[in-house]
Amino acid sequence: MHELSIAVRIVKIACNAARQNSISSVSAVHADIGELTGIEPDALLFSFELAAKNTECSNAALVITLITPLALCNACNTEFTPEDFMQVCPCCGSYECNIQKGRELTVKSIMA
Repeated sequence: MHELSIAVRIVKIACNAARQNSISSVSAVHADIGELTGIEPDALLFSFELAAKNTECSNAALVITLITPLALCNACNTEFTPEDFMQVCPCCGSYECNIQKGRELTVKSIMA
């Protein structure tokens, strides 16, 4: 369950930001998570609760925004939503595609 280690890191980021800004209690942490990261949102929410205990984030909600994947075909410049990690251009059938979005894991904001 790699979500626990991710949750611990999110809590550390939020607590460090809270301390730097003299905030004693965080109410919400907003995170963008790409659908291709392999992270299970429910498992991350559960893990966040565990990781946040006895910290500035103990009463915080983790608010997750899922980022829909986007790929770009290098052969024909078509943008498309890949079904999985194997991205094949639906227009020309090329395998020469790059993921543009969908692998993010970003703490976007921390609310006091």
